[in-house]
Amino acid sequence: MYSFPLNHRIPCCGFLFEEKEGLRKIKKYEFERRNISLAEIHKVKQGINAIDNEGNEVDYKLLSSDAAETKSYAYCSDTKYDERIVHHIKGATTIYHESTFLKDMIDRAKATFHSTAEEAAKIALAAEAKQLILGHFSARYGELEPFLLEAGTVFNNCVLAKDGEIITI
Repeated sequence: MYSFPLNHRIPCCGFLFEEKEGLRKIKKYEFERRNISLAEIHKVKQGINAIDNEGNEVDYKLLSSDAAETKSYAYCSDTKYDERIVHHIKGATTIYHESTFLKDMIDRAKATFHSTAEEAAKIALAAEAKQLILGHFSARYGELEPFLLEAGTVFNNCVLAKDGEIITI
């Protein structure tokens, strides 16, 4: 995890959380089929070739598959639209980005150092994220669906942050 500066009226930070890379997945049946001791599993999980019971080297890729893809989550709370954050969150699996206003209130968003749903989507697109979570909505909006529609014109995988809801990354 690390933090980075956001652009708000008061000092504010965003955060990037990244999973550590996992170990390779073992194909146990290949160990049995190739007459390799299970004691070699530790090496293979780390991407090191195994030695079979006859002393022959066996490519670790034959005995294992790639580790699960790591995921990352960027949290960009109070901030106005600022492309400088993109390099901090580039490639994040999921980005939470505030979207206090809709684009018809872009002047108000700028004046209060907040973002619109469309601007949040532009950040997610530039960062090459897989998912965007929109949140920090102004209380003036009774319905939140317009935020999803607005962001969806720029970025196609958007979700609304709602109290108590669990979102899978």
